[in-house]
Amino acid sequence: MARVRGWQCVGLVLVALLSGCVGPRGPRWIVTHAWEGSGTQQTQKFWVNGTPWRVVYRPSGKGVFQIGLYDADGAFLRLLTEQRDPMPGSVTVHESGRRFLAVTGVTTHWKITVEQRLSTIGEWQLTETVRQTHFNLAKLGTWVGRDVDQDYEIEVPTGSWQAHYTSLGAGTVQITIRDQDGNVVMASSMAGQSEGEGWIHQNGRFTMHVAATDAKWKVDVYNEQPE
Repeated sequence: MARVRGWQCVGLVLVALLSGCVGPRGPRWIVTHAWEGSGTQQTQKFWVNGTPWRVVYRPSGKGVFQIGLYDADGAFLRLLTEQRDPMPGSVTVHESGRRFLAVTGVTTHWKITVEQRLSTIGEWQLTETVRQTHFNLAKLGTWVGRDVDQDYEIEVPTGSWQAHYTSLGAGTVQITIRDQDGNVVMASSMAGQSEGEGWIHQNGRFTMHVAATDAKWKVDVYNEQPE
């Protein structure tokens, strides 16, 4: 079983700021996490120590676009935005802790950042928290194919998991993953040579549907396991 060690990532902006700090100062807004993707996906879990903090989103395209906020145990906290004609914006949140975002999009491409209002000490505390939050990624399996319209079964024994997908060729690849109740937990479309990844923060049995035309594809699935 292959294992990959992973860490939650704080943005390079925060790391650069910390390396240049020479003394205490007042709080300021700092980008600590950033994601870019399309379709329906969940982000990796992340820490927020600053209060307030905000989620800034920049969607493009048409159709439904919404962002849900969840705690580390998967409990729904609030809907940050719900749109049918996607427009950029931001939402301020006051509760701290470990969180993740669930993004729902149909034909929408999006960029999302988390910004926290932190002092010098707050930046240091966040960096230390992230450094101590590491885990192993155990590879559960790999699926490959070309020009298919087929379902595949995935069984995840425990915890969160990550799907990393790639496509090769001039055609298109659509990947949709549903839980055992039929709910879409991840959906993404690719054209040409491209790759992406998404997290799913629940275990159990899942059905992955792949529709590929004039393209090769590959999906690697990893299960998150604490050290």
